[in-house]
Amino acid sequence: MAGLAAALLGSLPAAAADILPLTAAQKNNLGIATGQTATGREVVAWARELEDRGVGEILITSIERDGTLQGYDLALIEAVVRAVKIPVIASGGAGNYQHMVEAVTQAGASAVAAASMFHFTEQTPAGAKSALAAAGVPVRQTFVPK
Repeated sequence: MAGLAAALLGSLPAAAADILPLTAAQKNNLGIATGQTATGREVVAWARELEDRGVGEILITSIERDGTLQGYDLALIEAVVRAVKIPVIASGGAGNYQHMVEAVTQAGASAVAAASMFHFTEQTPAGAKSALAAAGVPVRQTFVPK
């Protein structure tokens, strides 16, 4: 954990930053180690810094929402989206297809990530793609060999 904290607070290479998720713990305080350790950094300021360092996209997860199936933290996502020009991927909290649509259409996320809703409900990735497409959100078409 000390190495991760040093990487986040020290000179973080852009390539490493591309894959580090941001977590919002303790009222938009950037957390590390699955939200167990607060850094004292504000999430939006950190997102801007990552962009300035050359990061190509940000995966943002609200620890409070992760695994709850209660929806993404739309306010957090929107705040980061408004602060940077790079793509922002919403993660943490999706419980149904509408949550995914809202993350993109209301909060401005470039993409969404989900896991629990596929593990603990009858919803599927194909259903998510259909719902997003029906809402006018561009989705990747998956090639399925015959």
